[in-house]
Amino acid sequence: MAKKVLILIADGTEEMEFTIAYDTLVRAGIECTSALVSASSSATHATCSRGVKIVPDTIFNPSESGPEKYDALIVPGGAQGAKTISETAAVQELVRAYHEKPGRIVGSLAALTSADGGDTIGEQELTSHPSIKDQLKEKFAYSDEPVVVSKSGKLITSRGPGTAFPFAFKLVELLAGAGKRDETIGPMVFPAGTPLKF
Repeated sequence: MAKKVLILIADGTEEMEFTIAYDTLVRAGIECTSALVSASSSATHATCSRGVKIVPDTIFNPSESGPEKYDALIVPGGAQGAKTISETAAVQELVRAYHEKPGRIVGSLAALTSADGGDTIGEQELTSHPSIKDQLKEKFAYSDEPVVVSKSGKLITSRGPGTAFPFAFKLVELLAGAGKRDETIGPMVFPAGTPLKF
């Protein structure tokens, strides 16, 4: 059975982080669903950080987003999008639910940890965009590595648009194995020497 992933999106989400994760996971045979987090009940799309408009697969509904339905919850970064998502109480509860359920993964590009001070995911190993490093380094085991998987294996974090491919490939590895990761990388024809595995 194919793995299933829920990817959140909001106005201000970093479009590269969203689309690279979504696209790469689909290439690996992982079923993706994007869900719009918005204060407006009439919203139909997300206007991302550079103005790209993305129509999500669905509107975020906590009752349809839990770890009994998906294997991983992914939250792209982007300052305004991260703020909207991280300040949504239902998302925080959802992150906690994924973190507590065996076999589930939370992936984030600094979109969750800056708001709750670690109350949702605990004091784990992580990385983030450099702009919020100072907010996180006292509470978490902070690293400047491009991609960090916590010792529990339940949290994967990355730094920004430039690390979106390594982040996505690590997700593929965690969800479907190193063989599927390498199989996915090949046809994408990256230049020789491009660092993609961490």
